[in-house]
Amino acid sequence: MSFKIDITRVCAKSPLSGSTIRSIFNALGRIHRLKGVPRIHCLITDNRFIRKINARYLSHAYPTDVLAFDLSDPAGPLEGEVFISVEMAHRNSKRYGTSWKEECARYLIHAFLHLVGFSDKGKLHRRMEREEERLLALIKKKGIL
Repeated sequence: MSFKIDITRVCAKSPLSGSTIRSIFNALGRIHRLKGVPRIHCLITDNRFIRKINARYLSHAYPTDVLAFDLSDPAGPLEGEVFISVEMAHRNSKRYGTSWKEECARYLIHAFLHLVGFSDKGKLHRRMEREEERLLALIKKKGIL
């Protein structure tokens, strides 16, 4: 199983290479045993761009760290669009004492979990958070980060 991943860079700076992004998604797909050929369009953005997307589709007039939109056909493989703000990741990496690269990877994992059905609303938040930590540890153990 290997993802079909398209990457669009809306901003110039990013701590993750295209091959690292692909490796992360492919590892996540194997860990979660996805079927078929999942397809992801990943957009690496800044706060200005992600704020526009957040306002347009979710009616939130502020930037966010990550957005994920499930575009899957119920009968087909996983398909989605992922937006991560590397600007927000840089800010949050300082706030939480992580590396910029790790923070961006966390956003990719978070988006992936939304696409496979996890929710970060209410009581389900803890379950998603635990899975996010587990997957980040596995990605690190595999030497992807």
